[in-house]
Amino acid sequence: MNCRAVLFDMDGVLCDSEPYHVQAFIILFKRYGIRLTKKDTAEIFGRLDEHIIKDVCHRKKMRCTIARMGKEKRKIVVDIMRKKTIPVFPGVKELISRCRGTYRVGLATSSSKQEYEAVLRKTGLRRAFHKILGREDVRTHKPSPEVYRKLCAQLGCTPAQCVVIEDSIAGVEAAKRAKMRCIAVTNSFPAHKLRLADLIVKQLDDARVWEFLQC
Repeated sequence: MNCRAVLFDMDGVLCDSEPYHVQAFIILFKRYGIRLTKKDTAEIFGRLDEHIIKDVCHRKKMRCTIARMGKEKRKIVVDIMRKKTIPVFPGVKELISRCRGTYRVGLATSSSKQEYEAVLRKTGLRRAFHKILGREDVRTHKPSPEVYRKLCAQLGCTPAQCVVIEDSIAGVEAAKRAKMRCIAVTNSFPAHKLRLADLIVKQLDDARVWEFLQC
């Protein structure tokens, strides 16, 4: 069935915002007397804040209130991003502009509204999407397919009519569990870890991306 909607993830797909999340976690745990190792920070990409906090606290044998620390981390990262430039990846703005002429365009992110608003305003992408869903809009998060199923319904499409663009292992799994086709971009993980995707590219200005959307 022909594509009618393109559903984008945000961090690691649209822009290089992931390093600011790493920085926020370093600041957060430093407040609690914990210094994150390279191994700790390497495991941050593409995961839910609460899962990261739980794992680090377990490894460091630290008692913590996960929900409170999650809110604290999100405030830190928003403060960082408001002061920094957030680089948009090559081909992103051009692809979104091209998609809007043909398809419904949605954003499905595990970031909070405060986080994604900060990113989209900084990158000039606030009005790029017909619908946006964030962490507050779902009860379960990637790799759960809930956010993609819900966004698909709100855009008036069936799963077979949607193509997801992701960068993380959990995101690709969420797309496939939602019965959607998926393009993975290797901004955060190597290609072999994203092998469940239908197409894997290094950048979204790859000509194969548009060809895939038209299939």
